[in-house]
Amino acid sequence: MTWRIRLAPPPGADKVSAWKGKRVKLLRDLGTGVAVWPAGTRAIVDETPAGTGLSLLGDPCRCCGVRLRARRVLGEDVEVVGSCEPDPAPTCTWTKQDFEGDNFETSCGREFMTLYGSESDVGASIRYCCFCGKEIFLGQYPDPDQED
Repeated sequence: MTWRIRLAPPPGADKVSAWKGKRVKLLRDLGTGVAVWPAGTRAIVDETPAGTGLSLLGDPCRCCGVRLRARRVLGEDVEVVGSCEPDPAPTCTWTKQDFEGDNFETSCGREFMTLYGSESDVGASIRYCCFCGKEIFLGQYPDPDQED
């Protein structure tokens, strides 16, 4: 026997259908049979079929792009946190220390040196900071030949 889930409307709404498209944060760990979503995970409510709870679509993995889905989630297990846009990916800015060199300073407080002539690898084949794990954003070193 399948139990029906009775949903209350989200805060500030008068219909259960108002859940659809809301961005939510999990208030507790949620096991799906495939993975465990830790408390604090953010997702979008993409369906609210009658009697079956919320259907959540997780943000894509920043490494591989996989998205997980969870069904039959209770309304009291989530908190509405805003628009349906995914959170921007956190980045680590790598800035060249000198115009001709191949040394980088990272926004996470470390330094990285590439082998001669391989600075093009940073941002191409080296996509994630080896110190903090965030995606690399290449900062601009001011060109000494260019005047203000």
